[in-house]
Amino acid sequence: LTHTTMTDRLAAMLNYFLKTLTGPQRKSFKVSNLEKYSFKPGDVVAKIAQIYINLGESGNFLSSVSADGRSYSPDLFSWTESVLIKIGRADLVSHMTDIANKVAASSSRQAER
Repeated sequence: LTHTTMTDRLAAMLNYFLKTLTGPQRKSFKVSNLEKYSFKPGDVVAKIAQIYINLGESGNFLSSVSADGRSYSPDLFSWTESVLIKIGRADLVSHMTDIANKVAASSSRQAER
């Protein structure tokens, strides 16, 4: 990802959705009829996690994830890992741990500047 504005927007959007679906306030997120809308939050979390994994080699993306002041926190990935385990997608957890470590390292580098 080379276009900074798009990278920032993509990271902010993904962070927001992960926070909404996995964060402490996830119980307040209600959909009245999951079947009617074919909404499967666990599948959405797994697909978002896969996007992070696919973009995990992009330094620009990792920097944008940690720079997002609205939805990013160091707990974001541990919340996600808990949900992934709960929905039976433990295969993604180690990859998300790697992403969390890369984002933390990127954040540290930004703070040093």
